[in-house]
Amino acid sequence: MKKNLIWILALILIIPFINADSTFFDNPDDFFIMEDFPSSGGSGSGGGGSGSARISECSQDSECPDGQYCLENKCHSVECLDDSSCNIEEGEVCWDYKCKKLFDIEILEFESPVKTGNFFNFKYFIKAVAEIKGDVEINFWIQKNNSIITSGKDTIYFESYEEKTKIKELFLPKNIASGTYEFNIEITYKTYTAQAHRTIWIDVDEEGIAKIYFVPPLSNLIMLGLIVLVIILLAIITIFYLKNLKNKTKKKSKRRK
Repeated sequence: MKKNLIWILALILIIPFINADSTFFDNPDDFFIMEDFPSSGGSGSGGGGSGSARISECSQDSECPDGQYCLENKCHSVECLDDSSCNIEEGEVCWDYKCKKLFDIEILEFESPVKTGNFFNFKYFIKAVAEIKGDVEINFWIQKNNSIITSGKDTIYFESYEEKTKIKELFLPKNIASGTYEFNIEITYKTYTAQAHRTIWIDVDEEGIAKIYFVPPLSNLIMLGLIVLVIILLAIITIFYLKNLKNKTKKKSKRRK
């Protein structure tokens, strides 16, 4: 009797769930999406959500105080406004309101000897010392008394802080005479321009064979002259010292006799 009563009560409890609509899927092809909704911090129109707006100090230079410029929506102090505020002798220019040196360049060597009226090779080194990305135009020429004797051009793609060593050809005119010349290299990147130069000596013989030498800067020549002068003075002092020592030795020998 008790068992039958239990079964009847269980059936009464199950029947409402059997007749009720499904809470999830009546159709096996149905699906649902669970979505997180932001907790509301108060009532208001237009929906909401949590988050903070990015504060922008500026969108252009005119919105910053005097002596500052706008970069990435923030005002920064100006280091320079033009090249005159930078160390031009060291190759610095005013770039993005900061004094920067964009490139290092050095002429390494020349092919020598070479036959006049032919091309000769020279090697140079160039390094980007700033954040750049793009084509760099390189012009090179030999001149004498502001008159260009021969010239050439190169275009190289550079990434930031990249360095390259290049070998290029330059034509040596047949009628070139022996003498001192200036070898120049000019780098152009966007609005930036810088130059490097070396003084060279070209010695041409009767058969048209030219030898190319680097001429040291005047400061090096002065230093070399001072070194030679010191060596000469030391040699003179040494000679006088040895001569006096010899004379003293002779005098002592005579006294003993």
